[in-house]
Amino acid sequence: MWWKQLIHNRPLRWTLTVISSGLFLYIAFRTLDWATFRNALAEFTGQWLIPVVGIFLFSIYLRSLLWQQIVRPLAHASVWTIYRASVLSIFANILLPLNIGVVLRAYLVDREVNVGVARLLGTEMMERVYSMVGFLLVSLVAISVVQLPGELATFRWQISLALGGSVVLGGVFIGLLLLLRRLQIGRKGANVNGWIERQVARVSTRYSESVARGLDNFVRGLDVARNSRDLLMIVIYSVLIRIVLAYHAIAIGRGFGVDIPLLTMLFVEVMVTFAAVIGDQLLGLIGSYQAAMSYALSFFGIPREIGLSLALIATASVLVPCLVLGFLFFWMEGLAWQDLKDLANTDKTDPM
Repeated sequence: MWWKQLIHNRPLRWTLTVISSGLFLYIAFRTLDWATFRNALAEFTGQWLIPVVGIFLFSIYLRSLLWQQIVRPLAHASVWTIYRASVLSIFANILLPLNIGVVLRAYLVDREVNVGVARLLGTEMMERVYSMVGFLLVSLVAISVVQLPGELATFRWQISLALGGSVVLGGVFIGLLLLLRRLQIGRKGANVNGWIERQVARVSTRYSESVARGLDNFVRGLDVARNSRDLLMIVIYSVLIRIVLAYHAIAIGRGFGVDIPLLTMLFVEVMVTFAAVIGDQLLGLIGSYQAAMSYALSFFGIPREIGLSLALIATASVLVPCLVLGFLFFWMEGLAWQDLKDLANTDKTDPM
């Protein structure tokens, strides 16, 4: 089909990435006072780089603990293995804007636990869902407490309603996934498998059995949070990750001599996250985060030049450590460039 050819057209995807990133960068830099921007960057206190990078690396550790908690019903994966895989996931996404990091992390962890990449991808999906629920919970608290400027205060209840509705929808989605898992392991499991195969066969008879088998493993990977304690720990880790990421930006602000309250930064992260998601959907490699951060902070009286400088330092504090550690872990894992290219082609082949 034409849309599948469009998705798999690598040159076109690279072209769209460059165009989208250029558009967001134009939005970020337009109407900028370049002299003030250069002065803002020059005034950054370099000694804050160490805690900034440390906070970011700690956030990856927390994310590793979160995924370890989610994977636990399937197998026990060491935090160190998940940490290396998580860094390499970001590393791969930096080098190849094809979103292969998710598959790479599952592939690397599966080399230790050997439960199937498709099952681990199922847990990856649940990690995203729980992370989003944690993000929405923190955002709901932040918008309810933080003192919003005049332009945003008039939309407080609309934003709160949207966030609250998203939390409810996230809970419903989790419930549906767990219900699907229960059906899969119950007496109706055969009917579910048969339905999956029939639906896939309608699209492609050639790959119906292999795709159905992959989807079956994917659903089995949703077997997480068997008790309330596991669910509570998952939610706690999700909330802590959002708070630590907020402190990452706060520490950069301190380097510019700007003191940003935690709740204010959490609210800013709401706008920035939604903008980053839109940019990711438009294949934008850079630009959406920088533009959103500069404009969001400007609502709270922080000049756009400082906001954009903060966003650029934040981007560098992510890219540089992940590239340095990524090359080190790439060598430690015995990977080759061809491995990344093969993983990038997994969406054209049978499920793993």
